[in-house]
Amino acid sequence: MQSYLFYKVGQLLCLNKIPAPEFEKYMAEQPALHQKQITKKQAKAVVQLLDNKPYYVQQLAFLLFKNSSKKAVTETLNAGLQALRTPGCALYQHLF
Repeated sequence: MQSYLFYKVGQLLCLNKIPAPEFEKYMAEQPALHQKQITKKQAKAVVQLLDNKPYYVQQLAFLLFKNSSKKAVTETLNAGLQALRTPGCALYQHLF
């Protein structure tokens, strides 16, 4: 069994919404550091769909890039949204 020694030890910080232009720019630039690509239109869609909320955007971005080979595609984005909507992800139900 894997140990999570520092799991939930630190203080929880709630981030405010990040301004859309800055968030979209960040979303478009970061994947390139890992040899992945996302269009500005896709980055804007992710940010808008999740109302600029950093935690939720990060979750969808993770799913998007985990399931993309090199380029993010609309189907992968839709699959990521669907994964967030599953019953096991009750935390996200209020977003949709």
